[in-house]
Amino acid sequence: MSFPAAQRQALSILAKSTEAVLGNQSPVCRAIDKAIRSEEDRDLDAAAVVFDSLPKGKRGRIGQAADMHARVYRKLRRAKAGRSQNERVVAALQQLGLRRVTMAKPWAPRRRLDGEAPTPK
Repeated sequence: MSFPAAQRQALSILAKSTEAVLGNQSPVCRAIDKAIRSEEDRDLDAAAVVFDSLPKGKRGRIGQAADMHARVYRKLRRAKAGRSQNERVVAALQQLGLRRVTMAKPWAPRRRLDGEAPTPK
């Protein structure tokens, strides 16, 4: 049996997050990797049982790491899709006879990581 692409991606994100929190030698990480490689329902069920046996705090940390990994994955996917769209626009404009075409990036104000407003100069 083959997993759908979305399920495979979700398991991959979960595996990376579990490895980041628990290390790659943990039984949970090995069970998730085995489920990804074999694509069998019984291995997926076994990985779920091992994951559910973790303490609540560790599951929460893995969930936070998985959320962060998923956000990064989505941003990269959107950036790749936007870049290819911009490249198509540039190619179309160049075919119309424009020799030099640049795509402007949208402006965004700088934000400080500590939450304070930037000081005026």
